[in-house]
Amino acid sequence: MPIACSLYDQIEIAIMRQTLVRLRFDADQPDYCGRLRDVFAQNGQEFVITQAGDTLSLQSLSAIERINPLPSEPDKGLG
Repeated sequence: MPIACSLYDQIEIAIMRQTLVRLRFDADQPDYCGRLRDVFAQNGQEFVITQAGDTLSLQSLSAIERINPLPSEPDKGLG
């Protein structure tokens, strides 16, 4: 099942602005904190690629939150 359009939009903005985010998931999948590099769909399911190059399924994504950056990092926001 595809993720909500509003979550997808927030992911695209976070990728474009290189915002620090927390991805919260409903199921047994742990939260992810960091930056995202890309989002893509395969076989009807959406995934993100993290800055470290890991691929995460978005099937059980429940929320995306901006993380306040460290004082030495600029805040690029989610929009």
